[in-house]
Amino acid sequence: MRKHYTIKSLAYGLALGFWALALLSCTQENKSNGEGEEIKAADLQYYLDIGIKARENGRYIQALEHLEMGMQYAESSVDRKIYWDLLTNIAYVHRDIGNTQEGRKNFKKALHYADTDAQALITYSKLSSLYSYPKEADSARYYIDKALSLCGSGTTDKNCMLAYNHLAWDYIQRGQYEKGLEVFESRIDIEQLKGDSSSSTEYLGAVCTLGELYLNLEQYDKATSYFTTALTGFEKHNNLSGTLAAKKGLADTYERTGELTESIRELKEIERLTEQRNTLQLQKEVAKLEAEKLLENKDAEIDSLALETQEIEESMDKVRLFSSILGVCVILFLAFFLYNGYKNKIILHRLNESLSLNRLKALQSIMNPHFLFNSFSTLQNFILKKEHIKANEYMTELSSLIREVLSSSDSIFHSFKKEVQILKSYIALEQGRFYGRFEVQYDIDESLFELNPTIPSMIIQPYLENAIIHGFSHTEKEAKLTLSLKKEGKQILCKVIDNGIGRKEAEKLKKGSKASGHLSIATRNTDERLAILNQFNDYKASVNIIDLYNEVGISEGTEVQIILPIS
Repeated sequence: MRKHYTIKSLAYGLALGFWALALLSCTQENKSNGEGEEIKAADLQYYLDIGIKARENGRYIQALEHLEMGMQYAESSVDRKIYWDLLTNIAYVHRDIGNTQEGRKNFKKALHYADTDAQALITYSKLSSLYSYPKEADSARYYIDKALSLCGSGTTDKNCMLAYNHLAWDYIQRGQYEKGLEVFESRIDIEQLKGDSSSSTEYLGAVCTLGELYLNLEQYDKATSYFTTALTGFEKHNNLSGTLAAKKGLADTYERTGELTESIRELKEIERLTEQRNTLQLQKEVAKLEAEKLLENKDAEIDSLALETQEIEESMDKVRLFSSILGVCVILFLAFFLYNGYKNKIILHRLNESLSLNRLKALQSIMNPHFLFNSFSTLQNFILKKEHIKANEYMTELSSLIREVLSSSDSIFHSFKKEVQILKSYIALEQGRFYGRFEVQYDIDESLFELNPTIPSMIIQPYLENAIIHGFSHTEKEAKLTLSLKKEGKQILCKVIDNGIGRKEAEKLKKGSKASGHLSIATRNTDERLAILNQFNDYKASVNIIDLYNEVGISEGTEVQIILPIS
């Protein structure tokens, strides 16, 4: 893959070099007739407008390309505001695709060109939202305070109220709910923020914050009212992220007030809407990977352009003489490399499509309708038997699993701790479903919790599902499941061991079973996903399945060994 990107970088460098020569020639001619500055200003606004439009339509790489081209034109401009506009919009693109480091870097650059308090306030406020809680809570609070330092003590304007909304959210994350509510009551006029639009993103976001505050202050009627208002506005304007946030708040509120039917209804809606969000998230994930590749080559391209510019300045008299010859050579050179680049782009596109499809399949393997139906049936059974404590525990475990899976859908990888939490929740739900017919033993290396490495999400779960459904469904003996996670050098050795009926007997029984067909598909999709990851990121992972027998050749279960490198 590195060879492909080297060829692409060379092609881009040659193309940009030829473009620079042509631009210099045109610029000299335009300056001679006094039209240079007008064309430059028009180009700046053009690239800014096109970049903003592309971002709004979800074409993130195209947006970055136009905004970065605008930055090149702006290098000799004296208009500081155009710099601020370009940098903040570049930061917005990186924020949208989840590239927080680049988003922060460009917001900080934009601060150097903020000539008004309003520009600085907006930049600080947006910058604070790129820090996560609780790990980066102090950094988030630092930039919130910087934004608020630009607000007066009297009536606040819209930007200041939005900054105070960030402060209220910070208090929520710290568990200081009374302070968060005090901020709203003293600093935010929700009706003034509403203004002429009852469905603006800023206003609805503030309404959601109020709902979260009242939920944690156990004022459930007010929480329900605010979450419902936010949900209506977000649904009206097809704001998927806002709709999910409002529905999550409603589900939590109903759960705490014991309205389990309404809570389950909202959770089912969340499941449906999450499928739509997954498609968007996968597109953003691919865009993020492509943006990172562009950034890797950016410094080399800048150095190359700087060297070419210096050489052009030193030999300006020779440019016109050799420009025609150089142009012909460059065009021929590009024709050769662009052909190879086109083929490489198709290969990369196919890899991205395969990775995206397998990501969706991985989500479906744990959130498939069969599993959810059985889980809700088990919960309903507890409720009908009036086993309220078990029903509450089961509902809590199920909602926790759904939340963790949905929050993990933002990335192909997540932390080791989150993976273990998801696996334990899943096993606990299956134990409840099978009424404790099998016991589970965890053997997890404590050093892995301290290291907390990043691993691919939802790789282990399909093999646990196979062990429980295939291994234990038709056995009469005392069933036992073992999950072992050990650190061995620079890799994790995972073992899923069951004392079930074994693979040969399971193959005989699974014919005609829809659930078994789903499990075979789930493990096959997992194998395909690991193969794609190995190809795409040089990620060396493997799976080995061992049939266990006793000394007389009778099956004693199955052992699955999964090797995951530590990144």
